Amino acid sequence: MRSGLRTRIAVLLVLLAALTLMTLTARKLRGAESSRSYPLLSEKEAAMRYPYAHLDERGRALYSTLLGGIREHAEWITLPDTYTDKEYERIYLMVGMQEPELFALDDTYELAEEMNETHIRYAYDADETARMAEKMDAAAEAILKRISPAQNENQKLLMLHDLLAERTEYLETDKSATAYGALAEGMAQCEGYAKAYLYLARKAGLNVMNVSGTSDETPHVWNVAQIDGTYYNIDVTWDDSESFRGKTGHTYFAMPDKFWTDHKTDTTIYTPPKCVGTKETYYAARGLILNSVTQLDDKLRTWIGLYPLTEFQCTDSATMEQAVSEIRSNPYVMNTISDLTDGSWSYMCDRERRVVVILTG
Repeated sequence: MRSGLRTRIAVLLVLLAALTLMTLTARKLRGAESSRSYPLLSEKEAAMRYPYAHLDERGRALYSTLLGGIREHAEWITLPDTYTDKEYERIYLMVGMQEPELFALDDTYELAEEMNETHIRYAYDADETARMAEKMDAAAEAILKRISPAQNENQKLLMLHDLLAERTEYLETDKSATAYGALAEGMAQCEGYAKAYLYLARKAGLNVMNVSGTSDETPHVWNVAQIDGTYYNIDVTWDDSESFRGKTGHTYFAMPDKFWTDHKTDTTIYTPPKCVGTKETYYAARGLILNSVTQLDDKLRTWIGLYPLTEFQCTDSATMEQAVSEIRSNPYVMNTISDLTDGSWSYMCDRERRVVVILTG
């Protein structure tokens, strides 16, 4: 009896060893795997990630696990719990949108009704991803070194906005939806602009998030930034427009929701904070506000040449229409502008935000 028992135990051990070997071989064949647990993001990291900070504990655990595993380029990640396909998809898409360093993620992902592990697809292998990350970091550092500790949050965000717009061209490429495309290659579309801006801002210690939605029923991505404790909308893509003749506009820098009705937010993944502040807009923070058309000529004499692009915001729609009428047809105002420029100028206005821009050259 004992001999037979030892024989059966030996057979079971052999079978167990074979199964273990088969499992390890299968895992090796299917790629790098991460089965270890990842801690929740630190309090400091969470404070810089509004979408993450507003998840429940279960969602935070999944977010942290996906972020940790993808950073390690793991192809298979063991999840901290069993999640439905909808739960997983929401957090996975949130991670991909809010963590711009993860540019190597492929456009496709896999779902199952119940998930306790996940297969991550990448557009590049681990070595290529590392080389690309070095190139992107070098481009980012060239911008970040222009930031001064003496600058306030508004000034830092504005400098990152302008420098990103200056180095990036709106073009569609296979990387144009990534921070890498914008920073390393200088070519991006709206998602790439927004992710690059988030990447730069986070490295500079600034609280920024990506927001997805639509504009004119077309998919669009922009940013929301916290400035002096209040949130504002920023759209670097739209400020990098050919309409500004090679200069960077600020019509879409630090705007409250009341001036943002042409951007429709998609709240499927998360709901961004309300943007209600007004004192940190580009125009308010720099005194570029026209209160009355009677001030127009004097203001133009101060404003033209003060910045690369002459732009100002009117306190109400009536003042803006009056200002536009003066610029268009009042010889005195027109001569003032001509005297202060090279004589070649035009204007444009944004009625949604009550902004007037004078273009020279």
